[in-house]
Amino acid sequence: MVTLDYDDFKKKRTEFTNNILESDSRNKVILAGPGTGKSFLFQQICERNIVNGKDKNLALSFINELVNDLSDDLYGLAEVHTLHRFALSKFPGKCKMYIHLCDVIREEYLAVTGLDIDFKEIFSNMIDAKTELHFYSDRRKYYNFVSPSCSIFGLIKYWELNPDKIPLYSQILIDEYQDFNKLEIKLIDLLSEKNPILVAGDDDQSLYDFKYAIPDTIRARFNDKSYDSFNLPYCSRCSDVIIRAFNSFLKTAQKNGFLKSRINKAYEYFPTEYKDKISHENPKVILKTGIYDSMIPYNIESEIKELYKSKDKDFNILVIIPSTIKKKLSKINKSLKQNGFINVQTPKSKSYNPLLEGFILLLDNKECNLGWRIVFRELASKEDDANFKEVLNKSIADPNISIRELVKDARHDLYIEIRTIRAILIKILNNKHLCEEEYNKIVNLFEVNKLDLLSKKMKNALIPQSLKSTSFYKLPIRLTTILGSKGLTYDYVFLVNFDDKYLLNNGNINDKNICEFLVSLTRARKRVYIYSSEKNSPTFVNWIDKSCFY
Repeated sequence: MVTLDYDDFKKKRTEFTNNILESDSRNKVILAGPGTGKSFLFQQICERNIVNGKDKNLALSFINELVNDLSDDLYGLAEVHTLHRFALSKFPGKCKMYIHLCDVIREEYLAVTGLDIDFKEIFSNMIDAKTELHFYSDRRKYYNFVSPSCSIFGLIKYWELNPDKIPLYSQILIDEYQDFNKLEIKLIDLLSEKNPILVAGDDDQSLYDFKYAIPDTIRARFNDKSYDSFNLPYCSRCSDVIIRAFNSFLKTAQKNGFLKSRINKAYEYFPTEYKDKISHENPKVILKTGIYDSMIPYNIESEIKELYKSKDKDFNILVIIPSTIKKKLSKINKSLKQNGFINVQTPKSKSYNPLLEGFILLLDNKECNLGWRIVFRELASKEDDANFKEVLNKSIADPNISIRELVKDARHDLYIEIRTIRAILIKILNNKHLCEEEYNKIVNLFEVNKLDLLSKKMKNALIPQSLKSTSFYKLPIRLTTILGSKGLTYDYVFLVNFDDKYLLNNGNINDKNICEFLVSLTRARKRVYIYSSEKNSPTFVNWIDKSCFY
């Protein structure tokens, strides 16, 4: 490595930060790539406000992972929330959140009208649909629940009629602005009418098109003359080779005609004595082809052993796979644990079990209309729509009648069954003994494997004791998808199954999968490993300058 004047680089980075801190603009937009110091900037802004007697700061983001990190970074300096939780806390009237409410009411609208309406799309894109929204509003009020989208929609309508109710803050900070859709940005815009606001993000990290968020939102804001625009160009997270690989890949992508609307911005390695040492120890990205599924755990284990032998003994590992093959995470998890690793973390299961969620609502409140409605629909025969439609139409005709009473009248047998199941679940919660009939009912109803009920007692039984005592088997390993990796930073990152057939949807290259690769590449502080089961290098790897690889 060439000897550098670290103080000179520090001064350059400080200039970028000071330009933002000293700006008198009420509205600011910051383009900040991975590891470029957004959290540090947020800290400085809040600290300055507090020194000047302005102590009511608010930070909002979309990703729970980032909210958790921001909560630590801004502890005692600002309120920190996801936008949806913030909206729920300000929503007029008392109601609870049910994430799948849009799906529940979609099913009801189809049953009543024969029309299949995507309420999530209506909310997210702020589509004018008065008839559909009127139906939704009536049902939401009947259940006294909101979905994430309708909580924001309702709050927007409330603030538009009552602008004096918009809360006042010394400063509002919005992180990951590119992750918000039209509906969410409308709420942010309403907040900005009464408050100084700073939005930060990166159009290279826009992955949430499934919720109708697009990178054009931050691009439009960056070119909005009512906002002062800034850039944080220096990455303090990644090693030098990762930054070079990033820029090399980006240059090829644009040369090939992609990312045409991308905001032109610098993304540079920030040299320090420590980072230069890391870069010297990790001069290349590791590429391995022909690594089939059965070989992945062995190769990861071998690399960890080598790292442990030659470097510090305290590091962490992130394994990322394409989101299209999320199911493979469980196999990798199982194999790593069988090999002796005892600190492997996988994403929490987000599989939707409506019957279980319905009973959870009933455990919280035995009269809950939404709980009764969900459970009744799941337990009644799907072919028997008559009873469901009868209960649904009567609840629409007279909102004062509870679903519980309507179920009792329509299907007394199911009414008794639901109460019985609820009673058994209460016994389980209270650690009371179940008779064989009760036990079998729960196991069969919720499709629970009997072994799963004993898993907590057995979770360490299969791990060889000799391996438990070996230190590197205790190192933290996290498994996730590309989408789940947003907001994460780890020492060593393994990009597994990064094959064209998974990354490119069989050759369909687009801006989104290009951004997915950029996000994956920049999760690592020290080194990136790329594994492909194909014999030839993946297309995206070929877009990177060969000098970045061994």
